[in-house]
Formats: sequence, C-alpha cells, structure tokens
Amino acid sequence: MRIHFSQLFWGLLLFILDFSINGIDLFADGIGYLIVAILVLLVIILRLIHRVKTELA
Repeated sequence: MRIHFSQLFWGLLLFILDFSINGIDLFADGIGYLIVAILVLLVIILRLIHRVKTELA
C-alpha cells in the first residue's frame, strides 16, 4: 500500500509542478490526472479486496 501512496504523490506532484522549456510543457497535466485517477481506483479496489478477505476469515 505504501508504494501506491508514493505513486499517488508523484502523480500529484506532476499535476502541481509545471516544467516547461521555451513554452513547451514537459509534463502535461493530463498525465498527472491519469496517474492520480488510476492509483485512487487501485487503492479503492485493494481496500475492497481487504474488506472481503477479512469478512470471509
């Protein structure tokens, strides 16, 4: 789970920071949005799997 939150941090960092050279955006905000969305969904799925495992045990 720690790895997923680390990746979520990097996705948010790409979204917040704006790296550009001569007006060309090196990291598009869409990439940051996509990383954050995928990792939030992954965390939700992992929590659901954990909940099902604890209920079945």
